[in-house]
Amino acid sequence: MLQSTKPSALTARTIHRWGIRLAACACAVATTLATAIPAAAQAPESSDAVPQFPGVRPAPDPGNLNYGGWFKTHQPVKIVFGVGSPGMSGLKESLHNAALSIQYLRLKHITYKIEFVLYGNAVKAADPLNQEYANLGDLMESLHEAGVEFVVCYNSMHDVGMHRGDVYSYMSLVPAGVLEIVRRENEGYAYIRNF
Repeated sequence: MLQSTKPSALTARTIHRWGIRLAACACAVATTLATAIPAAAQAPESSDAVPQFPGVRPAPDPGNLNYGGWFKTHQPVKIVFGVGSPGMSGLKESLHNAALSIQYLRLKHITYKIEFVLYGNAVKAADPLNQEYANLGDLMESLHEAGVEFVVCYNSMHDVGMHRGDVYSYMSLVPAGVLEIVRRENEGYAYIRNF
């Protein structure tokens, strides 16, 4: 705080200098906040364009089938997919379910927040060098581009010998995948798990 014995101690030049400093600080804070917001929070509000996903057939037009307006009044739709088993089929089915859900929601102009939590041996799918899951990499990345957040369990990574740098750059780490699912359920996310 500036203190002065004279009421005219603040010159126009001093005020201008402080104004520039405050503006620079505000820009730095805005930039920091914009980069700190998780991908799911930056998911598209809605779009006229219904995205297409690699390896996923386009969702059929539901025509007049709907949910009685429930999703329109309960936005955003919040879904957390928990994938713990290393089986390709469970992960692939979950990814397809997310893609088809996004296509429907976008078609109906409904907002969403979708997160995948990879835990157990399924963390291996987060490794771009793991050939077993290589054919799902493009689909996971396109889902991420559509606003889906991917979270990887650090406990499980440690158990299978993976390191922080072994995951796709758009994925984030949490200490425990199961606790992330609990957190999201308490935030109102519907928990989906394909076996």
